[in-house]
Amino acid sequence: MDSEKRRRRVEILSRVLGVAVVVAAVLIPVLTVLSVVVMSVGQLAQGAQIRPELVTGVSLAKRVALIVLTAVPAVVFSWALVALLPALRDLRRGAFFSTVVFRSLRRFAGALVVVSVLRILVIPLAGLVLTAGEAQGSLSISIDFDVVQSLMLAAGVWLMAWVLAEGAALAEENRQFV
Repeated sequence: MDSEKRRRRVEILSRVLGVAVVVAAVLIPVLTVLSVVVMSVGQLAQGAQIRPELVTGVSLAKRVALIVLTAVPAVVFSWALVALLPALRDLRRGAFFSTVVFRSLRRFAGALVVVSVLRILVIPLAGLVLTAGEAQGSLSISIDFDVVQSLMLAAGVWLMAWVLAEGAALAEENRQFV
């Protein structure tokens, strides 16, 4: 495959991914909030990994607290997706090794780490919110495979961005000697 075909393929894929990123960045927080709004008490308890019988009801204040609590990781993830847009723009233009690409990838990776940590914290905090004022409280902390997977992806993206930045710096240094 010649370089023009490769460049065109990257341009098309970057454009498609850019549209998907924007759609996901908008929909993820909205759908997250809507899901908490419509969840039953049992579903909320299950999501917080507590026994449903510990929760007698969910007041408006508790529901609002749960909405805010679950929206924070969704909004941070949306920000991570939006952080990719400058990189996708540069990739569309053929600037594969620009500093914009590296910075965007690092921001994305850093935000994924923050989202992963927030996801670990949301479950126990949701359990505390749901059982606040109840006869018996509950706290459940878990780290599931999805969180570990997100952390590994973030580490891989961060490393890839760093290696690309080092390669670009070496190429620039070599150009100065020639």
